Amino acid sequence: MTTQITEPTQPDADLVRRDSFMAALSLAEILISQTTKLPTSFDVRVAPWAQGEANLRFYFHHDVPGLRQFRDDQMLTERMEARKDGSVYCEATRDMDGVRVTAWTLTDPPKDDVVSDAPALALPQMAVDCPACGAEAGALCTSHNGTRVRKHDAHQQRRDAWISSSRDE
Repeated sequence: MTTQITEPTQPDADLVRRDSFMAALSLAEILISQTTKLPTSFDVRVAPWAQGEANLRFYFHHDVPGLRQFRDDQMLTERMEARKDGSVYCEATRDMDGVRVTAWTLTDPPKDDVVSDAPALALPQMAVDCPACGAEAGALCTSHNGTRVRKHDAHQQRRDAWISSSRDE
């Protein structure tokens, strides 16, 4: 006596993955044609271990208003997450036609532009503009092409300018 067992054939894994990529790319074409705010970039991800689950990710470089316009155009759900360094990760998501759509951006941490307790503010040379970095009278000097505020001192050129202006009076 012989017994025959028939099992349904399993689809080829590469074919399923390819179909997931194609579905995501087709959806990307539709979304980009419908939105009023274009993303900086987008990518498609289909992990080998989750072959039927495509992820379509739209990136908006430091552009929260742009991300929100895209969110509104595509009816996505937004969430924000503050990070330890003060930056904010903003993400809007929705599942559409079997594809996970994510729009995201990351803001810069707040800068220390407003410093009211800096010891350098008490220096007399703060009464003049700084010829070295261009800081206006009353404002702190900056270092490293304006990326860091000098809280404890000022440029020597500023002191020289203050001494020079004091002699002129």
